[in-house]
Amino acid sequence: MNSFIIKLQERASIKSAKIVLPESTDPRILKATEILQKKGICTVHLVGSKSSIQELCKKHSIDLDSRTQIHDPAEDKEGYLSKMIEHLLIRRGEKGMTRDKATSLCKEPLWYGAGLVAIGVVDAGVAGAVHTTSDVLRAGLYMIGSSAQTSVISGAFLMSWKDGRVLAYADSAVIPYPDSNTLSEIAINTAEMYTNMTGETSKVAFLSFATMDSAAHEKVDLVRQAVQLFHKKRPDLIGDGPLQFDAAFLEDVGHRKAPNSPVAGHANVFIFPNLDAGNIAYKITERLAGAKATGPIITGFDRPFNDLSRGSSVDDIVDTTCIAILLS
Repeated sequence: MNSFIIKLQERASIKSAKIVLPESTDPRILKATEILQKKGICTVHLVGSKSSIQELCKKHSIDLDSRTQIHDPAEDKEGYLSKMIEHLLIRRGEKGMTRDKATSLCKEPLWYGAGLVAIGVVDAGVAGAVHTTSDVLRAGLYMIGSSAQTSVISGAFLMSWKDGRVLAYADSAVIPYPDSNTLSEIAINTAEMYTNMTGETSKVAFLSFATMDSAAHEKVDLVRQAVQLFHKKRPDLIGDGPLQFDAAFLEDVGHRKAPNSPVAGHANVFIFPNLDAGNIAYKITERLAGAKATGPIITGFDRPFNDLSRGSSVDDIVDTTCIAILLS
């Protein structure tokens, strides 16, 4: 385990958070629950039938202790379901949400889990081991919504190495082709998340196939406009671009290509111009450079509701849960 992940777990355990993992039909979720509670990181709330969860735990030799909270939407002994339904109707009633539809949605484990976050029963949620990213985001948007600071929901990966280096890549999960305003919001959200997770000052590189004025193209102009909006919205944050990756990452190349840039050669937050580039880049970095990819970390929700890859390992679920705790 690299030093960054160790620190994440240590910091998360201090908060004594309550986290919902609604996909309790997956043994990976149950094994992660066992680890999270044995390490004292958080109290886990599961969604589903208690008997089914117990049967699955027995089958896979998973030992859940008495701190595990299990919520069955079919029984709803705590009375949370009616609160969720009313909450969803307030949020979406004017957009065509009916009581019957709200009731049906809130009884689904994923939506019930998002509802537990929305009404404050738990501090954060993590899903996506079973459901697609679009399913997770839809439940989060309907039940929780975006924060007052941004309307943009985006996804970043933290790339960490055993020597302690940590970089952020965004958007690598959510928005296929952002416009300049959206790109600036992605950068702001990711910069804040990076500093929160690492304690380091974020230095944001807006990536392109050109560095500064080395090429004229509408796609480069889009990135250039995003940089201008970024500075206008948040003059307190450090960012620059357009930058090619080598100019952003390597000090000697950055000095040659962008000698007056406060970011060139020192970037730790990389904002990709589209989802194609961001998603491909994080996977190349993971597979060829040996980095650990933690995420996607969903930024922009009013309360944390994190996504997982459906190929996530148990360790990935534990780590992403720690991220959600630190975002809460």
